Amino acid sequence: MNRFIGATIALFSLALLAWFSVDAATSSVRIIRAIIACAVLAGFATFMPLRLLIWIIPLGPILDASLLWSGSEIYLTEMVVLAGVATWAIGLMRGRLTAPDLSLPVLLMVAFGAIGVVALLIGHPEQLETTSGLRSVRVLWIAGVLAWLWNSFDADHGRRIESWTRASLLGLALLALGGIAEFAVGDRSAEPGSFYGSSIGLAVHLAFMMPLALAVVLGNGLRRAKVLAAVGYGLGLGVLVLTASRGALASVALTTLVLTLLSLSRLVGRRRLIVPGIVALGVAGAVTLAMNPELAGESFAYKFERSLEGDFLSTRTPEWREAVAAIQASPLLGEGAEAWSPSMPLEMARRHGIPAALALFGAILTAIWWGGRRRGASDLSGACVAPATSLRGVTFGLIGLVLVGLAETGLGARFTPLLAAAIATAANSKRLSEEPIPSNKSQVS
Repeated sequence: MNRFIGATIALFSLALLAWFSVDAATSSVRIIRAIIACAVLAGFATFMPLRLLIWIIPLGPILDASLLWSGSEIYLTEMVVLAGVATWAIGLMRGRLTAPDLSLPVLLMVAFGAIGVVALLIGHPEQLETTSGLRSVRVLWIAGVLAWLWNSFDADHGRRIESWTRASLLGLALLALGGIAEFAVGDRSAEPGSFYGSSIGLAVHLAFMMPLALAVVLGNGLRRAKVLAAVGYGLGLGVLVLTASRGALASVALTTLVLTLLSLSRLVGRRRLIVPGIVALGVAGAVTLAMNPELAGESFAYKFERSLEGDFLSTRTPEWREAVAAIQASPLLGEGAEAWSPSMPLEMARRHGIPAALALFGAILTAIWWGGRRRGASDLSGACVAPATSLRGVTFGLIGLVLVGLAETGLGARFTPLLAAAIATAANSKRLSEEPIPSNKSQVS
């Protein structure tokens, strides 16, 4: 009964959102989108397990583009998160479920969502009548609540992080394939955006998730997981070049170098050949592109030539100065949901105010600290992907996000749930490290 009540509340809320937040759409289109939203929510909240969120969040960008291509006002990821949270909230109120503890990284993420919503309500209430304003409220709410409840969607912490890792690797490979296919059949003068529809969103996602794939390749685990991770990393590297994002390329290069060096002591026997293989792949790719940059598209060739001339920041500096001036004009409440800057910290401060930006990046940096200082369960386990391996990938992924975020943006309705889940995973690393996993060394490759 509690799942039915939760589904009903979520369905009603989503139907209202779908009806009132669609700009320039006919009544028939609004009704169709509302029906789609209701059908998805009804199916999820009434009979699908909550742990399905562990798979849906990493695959969200692909599912969003595939199932709701007709508009961007309501995403599938938002639907299932709203359904899951509503269902869980009903369980809490009926006393059948308990809420997880608020660790420091998660608490900061919750604060980010709360401060951002308050800033919009107080400083820019007129924006709540627009699509972008309503979407911003939903994203902020989902960021805080999902981070808090993430560790409750599966009581088995080891299984949760393993499932999330496998879904993330699959999502990485599919996103990369989408970008390569778009480049192969589309206009090579434009950067591919894959299922994101934006090269910036795709580049930020790759810089965030490729360290996880590399950690699985370098760590201990079953061979099939390593193969999927290697495919995802290789395809991701290829499409990352096609996006021509110098910030994302630099981020991936640095995280790859450091993660590889730190993993050397764990590699034994033939597995040591992975390192020269990575080096050979990088050198061969760099030499090929240096000799013929047009292979990666007109945009990459143009930026490559400008980089050789020493021009790295000419397109960014004026926009950064404009963002700083806007932040100084409204440091607490920001400019609202439509503000933009080619830098995540500056954009968040310009959009929601300095306190919200500090809470968000405090959550990310604290999660990096927690994930880096904890030691996960033994790598020599029967798990397809050991928690320690996944935790290293999550930590370096967050580091990669901070690096690429200095010169790119990307937080939005599709990416924020993934970030909230990663922060919650790193924040729960202590519990993961204390949970024993049955040893089955014969299955480890």
